[in-house]
Amino acid sequence: MPLLEWTEDLNVGFELIDKQHKVLLDMINELYDALMEIRGQEALKKIVNRMVEYAAIHFMTEEKHMVEYGYEDYENHKIIHDSFSRKAVDLKNQLSDDGFVLSLDVLNFLRDWLVEHIQGTDRKYIPFFKETNFK
Repeated sequence: MPLLEWTEDLNVGFELIDKQHKVLLDMINELYDALMEIRGQEALKKIVNRMVEYAAIHFMTEEKHMVEYGYEDYENHKIIHDSFSRKAVDLKNQLSDDGFVLSLDVLNFLRDWLVEHIQGTDRKYIPFFKETNFK
């Protein structure tokens, strides 16, 4: 059973961004499965490394379009992305420490952050992007 399932209330209505959000959700579930199956530290590191890299790509996608279309809340949105990126890199670095053990608390944080970010922060740009005909 996955830690997080995609539901319609996670859609923001823009195909590219929804697709990227789904990939992040799948990565959280992959990390959860690896933890539950006790696959080992190396497997967890690989998944977290991919998540950190993919989150950066996703954030750049959103931010590029915000700048391109002149989104008025860009700075605040970027601050939230930067904060999460720092936490994700911190997690990546902690996993390099042989004494660090990934826990369900960390996975719950990732799950909750993604859901809250999509349903809160990202929802704010929907009307703006719709006015600009962003697809």
